[in-house]
This record gives sequence, C-alpha cells and structure tokens, in this order.
Amino acid sequence: MIGVHKRPDHRMLFFEVDNIRALFRDIEEILGTPIGHIIVESQRRFAFEYISEFVPDILRKLLKVVGLKPFTRNLASLGRLLGLGDIEPTSVSYKGREDDHSTMKIVNPWFTPSLCGVIAGGLEAVTRNEASVFIKKINRDECIINAYISNHPVELLERLQLKTYPWKSGGIEMERCRKCGAPSELSHYVWL
Repeated sequence: MIGVHKRPDHRMLFFEVDNIRALFRDIEEILGTPIGHIIVESQRRFAFEYISEFVPDILRKLLKVVGLKPFTRNLASLGRLLGLGDIEPTSVSYKGREDDHSTMKIVNPWFTPSLCGVIAGGLEAVTRNEASVFIKKINRDECIINAYISNHPVELLERLQLKTYPWKSGGIEMERCRKCGAPSELSHYVWL
C-alpha cells in the first residue's frame, strides 16, 4: 500500500491481477452469483470521487467548449502509466446532452470490471450525470468499453459508500525520484 504524497488520506494498492481475479472468482463461487456489477459500481464511485478533484466547475465549462478529447487522452495516459492496459480513446462527446459518452479501446486490460467502473466514474466526474457501461470483447486481449449517460438504479447503495478512516503515518519515508517524485524503490521493478 502506498500513500499519495499530496493527499495523505488516499491510498494506492499495487497487486497482481491474477490474484484479484482468483479472489473474486472464489467469492462468486461461495455466493453462487456474479459480483462483477458490485466491482463496477464500487470502482465507479471511487473514480468519480478521485477524478472530480481534478475537474472544477470552470474546467467542466471549458471542456464543453474545447471538447473532452485532450482530457480523455490524459486520463488514458495515466491509466497506461498505472498499468491498467493500453488504453486509447476512440470516441468522446461532451456537449451536456444525453448522447455524451466516452468510448475506449483497451489492449491487455488489467481487470475489466474495474476499468468499466473507472471509465464510467470519469465520465460522471466531468458531466455530473450518472453513467453506465457497455463492454464489447473483441478477443481475449482486447475490448471496447463505452460509458454513456444513463440513469440507473444503484444496487447496494449504503453498503458501497466510501468509508473514510483517520490518517495515520506509517513512519516510513522513502527516497523519491528527482524526475517524477515516485518512491525510488519502484525503479527496480519492470513494468510489463
């Protein structure tokens, strides 16, 4: 777990996707029902909260004029840097209408249910409208995720509320990279 330097109450986790897939598969077996919708919903809420911090009202108004493509390209680049997959925006519209959408092509997606939630939450952060997602599998290693404006019933509303916990320092300070500010220890890893 890594604390974010500029926001100490935020934590990031890095883990192997095969482990999380196996964990969720085991949970589904125990429950006897799919949980993908719960993963999408929880990630959608987290992404909305996180991305909303970067999208003040003035930027939302500006994006209606200049378009969403530059913002979406930056989010796709961030997703690639975080190892979520090779993300490429294919179609984006933000005019404050019902047909606003964000469509991404992803090669080697990290974890598809999570990506669906992140893309929907990103669209919601900009439009301030609820979004749903549609996923089209092209092949084993490639998919298209379309987030679109849609009022939808939110399942498990109270159970999926983000809980905040008091921040407590771990007492560890790491040497930081002079170029990007990330912990220098990460430079020993090979990103695939």
